[in-house]
Amino acid sequence: MDLAFDADIVVKAEVQSTFKFLGHLLNIAKAIVRIISWDLQMGKGCDNFIVAHGQEKWDEVLNNATSYREWLKKLEQQFHGYRSPDNQRAIA
Repeated sequence: MDLAFDADIVVKAEVQSTFKFLGHLLNIAKAIVRIISWDLQMGKGCDNFIVAHGQEKWDEVLNNATSYREWLKKLEQQFHGYRSPDNQRAIA
């Protein structure tokens, strides 16, 4: 199962938490979960990305989807210790 979300997940702790929980539940259900992600500067949502860069580039993004486990590891490494403007930890 491939999951895509707006690229601004990198700045929204509540979205990160939701996807972590969903990925966890899908793993428990024995689903093969891959996370589709791209640089926020290329467009916030997949629709914005496709309009700006085309279907071929979107297909590249899909082909480079990351396993849930690898995505989670990268997310936690990237934001370890990060605090949002209201001083809340982004990653629990």
